[in-house]
Amino acid sequence: KKIKLDIPKYWKMILRYLFPISIYTCLTLFLTRFINLNNWVKLICAGIIYSFIYLLIIYMILPKEDKFKLNNIIKNICFKIINIISSLIPLKNYILIESGPDFSDSAYNLYLQMLKNNLNEKYKLVWIVSDKNKFNNIHIKNVKFINYNKGSILQKIRKLYYNITARMIIDSNKYVKKINKRQIRIHLTHGMPIKKVTSYFRESGEIDYIISPSKFFDKILCNEFNQSFDIKHFGMARNDSLFIKDKDEIRKKLNLNNEKIIVWLPTYRERENKNCEFNVNCNLKLGIPVFYDEKSLNELNEYLKEKNLIILLKVHPAQDISKIKKLDLSNFKVIDDNYLLSKNILLYELLGISSSLITDYSSVFYDYLLLNNPIGLTIDDIEIYEKNVGFVDNYYEITDGEYIKNIDDFYKYLEVVLNKEKYVNKYNEICKKYNKYLDDKATIRLYEFICDLLIINR
Repeated sequence: KKIKLDIPKYWKMILRYLFPISIYTCLTLFLTRFINLNNWVKLICAGIIYSFIYLLIIYMILPKEDKFKLNNIIKNICFKIINIISSLIPLKNYILIESGPDFSDSAYNLYLQMLKNNLNEKYKLVWIVSDKNKFNNIHIKNVKFINYNKGSILQKIRKLYYNITARMIIDSNKYVKKINKRQIRIHLTHGMPIKKVTSYFRESGEIDYIISPSKFFDKILCNEFNQSFDIKHFGMARNDSLFIKDKDEIRKKLNLNNEKIIVWLPTYRERENKNCEFNVNCNLKLGIPVFYDEKSLNELNEYLKEKNLIILLKVHPAQDISKIKKLDLSNFKVIDDNYLLSKNILLYELLGISSSLITDYSSVFYDYLLLNNPIGLTIDDIEIYEKNVGFVDNYYEITDGEYIKNIDDFYKYLEVVLNKEKYVNKYNEICKKYNKYLDDKATIRLYEFICDLLIINR
């Protein structure tokens, strides 16, 4: 019977494990023949040395998945030790704030509300960002920026100091874990899940409160994070920006006239980090769904010009954009977080002036329902995506919109956008299911809750 054994791989594995066995053997011979283990001290020292080298070699030959698990175990042990020590350190009036991307999303709206109410007079607001140098132009009393990871040893010690002594931690994307048990941690989330990212959520650490738009997500959040916490249904603070009043000002910043704006927000398929566990190999030559070559995009651009439409494609921050960033089309523009930052525009302000949204498996679907505008959902790779990543529930049951499987469907969706009047009240019921509040007061509700917690935790 043929078993199709991969001979080169077989011998590679044999040699891989032969190496540590040889090292152990040589080490044992050396310890027994050249070192006189004639007392307990020498024997114990030899045992420690042998065990250390043994564990080091075992670690070196472990598969990547096992190394990752072991690293997490070691991190957790170290974290618990630091946790015990930090409980003796008094808390200070510091509030740590994190968002992804930096200085944006729900955390940014909350921060503005804090400044509006002069909370920075009593508390130091410390933003944890990827590169603090990008914010050197911000000079506001008791507002500080520190790096999340990079920087000198001194900077990392300073970050640890704030992490240990902060009275409150507010994070949404890169986890800022509690080190001191007396701290309060509020997780704003990066959005309510459609796709499964369980392994990512379960690295979150202990959370006291999590912010959600409705009870619908309670069970999903508890399952994904695999822990219990107090869920507050205030709505997503970032959604307040959807109801932007000065739409002409945003258009002016974007150099747009009267074109109908379609914002396209595809979720990631292939990260720049090829080893990431969430990579989905969908063979997308341009890195986006539906359109697989420049010819089809050029044809789309001509159609958009004719119909006075413009598509602003903002790729997911984790997406590899090397294949599409060179495109230079008049009515199909590729933008990113740096572009929005340079224009001083929030992503949700951009959504607020748009006529429609195109997305797929992103949490922005739930948020955009509040505007009752057409939503197109590209699902040409749904089978591959479901196999590699998966969804929190049946995709077609938790979403509603114009499903786009190919270029023909895409053009049909554009016709829907052009005849938007027919869409009035389409999303009323599903919007109420996913959003307890339909207003622009989520930030105020969250801020008032935080103030109450700070009074209690003095």
